[in-house]
Order: sequence, then C-alpha cells, then structure tokens
Amino acid sequence: MEPFNSIIEQKIKKELGELFHSLLLKQQHNMSSEDLKIVSTIFSWGIYGASVDWENNSSLSAEQYIKKALPFIVSERIILKDD
Repeated sequence: MEPFNSIIEQKIKKELGELFHSLLLKQQHNMSSEDLKIVSTIFSWGIYGASVDWENNSSLSAEQYIKKALPFIVSERIILKDD
C-alpha cells in the first residue's frame, strides 16, 4: 500500500502546487517566477502535511485545525514576499 500512497501524495502536492501557482500568477505580478514556484511549493506541501497531521494526530475538527494551521502557512508567504 505504501507505493500507492506515495503516488497519491505526489499527485496531490503537484495539483495543489499548480493551483496555488496559477492563483499567485493572477495576484502577485511583482514576484519572480522562481519566487512564485517556491511559495506555491510551500503552500502545497504545508497544506498536505497539515492534512496528514490532522488525520493521524489531531482530535480537533477539520475546521478547528485549519484555523490553527492557516496562519503558519500564510506567514511563510509573507516572509518570502518581504525578501
């Protein structure tokens, strides 16, 4: 089952990364292509990792968990944007 999970994980991260990249392209005209890719990767891996952590380790509801996790994910974008 592990190889199948790895394939699913890669697919989800890729799809999330492409989604965030397209959204950022529309909103962040002053960011370089490299910065857009980095931020997209941070968002996609962060959200995927948070969802795995929530599923495996949290007693919070999905809504409660994302309310706690989202500020940390968003702060990564702010740190990169300021550079």
